[in-house]
Amino acid sequence: MNSGESYLQQEVDWIENSGEMPEVAFYEALYCLTEEEEGPKLTLTLSDIKRLEDAAINRLYYSPHGSRIPWLKVFQLSAKTLRG
Repeated sequence: MNSGESYLQQEVDWIENSGEMPEVAFYEALYCLTEEEEGPKLTLTLSDIKRLEDAAINRLYYSPHGSRIPWLKVFQLSAKTLRG
């Protein structure tokens, strides 16, 4: 596993296991991986973004908190816009 893959996997794990709202965790992970001054400044592929997105969607879908479906639809639309 190269360092970029390691950073990506750490963020996937964080999205799946943090107490942060999944949609917020997704965007925080994107920022940390690509733009944060002290971050790795990776150039993510569509496949990389999809891994992050899937982690967030899985958290939304399997989350025991409140109404999940409206947030899931908002998140999917937002992620689709990001992918272009």
